[in-house]
Amino acid sequence: MDRMDGPTTPQVAQLVDILNDVARGFSNNEWGAGVRMYWVLDQPSIGFQIFNNQQIQDNWMDTNRNPWLRTEFIHAALVHQGLPDGVLGFAYSHGVMITCVHAVLYSNDHLIAVSNVIKTTLAHEITHTLIYPAPQPPFDAGNHLPDPNENGILYGVGFDEDDLTYLMCAGGAYPTRFALIKFSNPTIKAMDLRTKWSVEE
Repeated sequence: MDRMDGPTTPQVAQLVDILNDVARGFSNNEWGAGVRMYWVLDQPSIGFQIFNNQQIQDNWMDTNRNPWLRTEFIHAALVHQGLPDGVLGFAYSHGVMITCVHAVLYSNDHLIAVSNVIKTTLAHEITHTLIYPAPQPPFDAGNHLPDPNENGILYGVGFDEDDLTYLMCAGGAYPTRFALIKFSNPTIKAMDLRTKWSVEE
């Protein structure tokens, strides 16, 4: 994990708490994925930077990635604002990026602790790297689940509010998703630790 200094990025002590919560979420005996997650806070204070284009952002991710960790660890970064703009976070071939400015805005709009927004978004994007590459049923084209609780009622078709509590629900950044890190059975079945996107692939 790398942390960019900035007006919205959490302080190091807060980030450590967030990373511990994400790790506990993956291994939680009720709603977890049965995965023991280890994290390394590699660079806790990288200078503030604005990414003016995608190439600058990709180069920043690659330059700051620790070569000693890249064979097994997913590279994740907390930044003020990334590309594409307007999202809480994303996973792609260079790793995982969490855009804290939008976490703060979402927190303010929905009266949810910003630490909950960041840790749940981080868990969501890390999970994307574990179920990549090919979306297959029951996942949609974005590798999200229309029916994570498998009760036959799809989100948006008859509306199933329980679906919106799961980490990988197709409902997007719905407020109830940020209450806890909650894995569904289809997500757990789709995860493969041997082919982590941006690491082995």
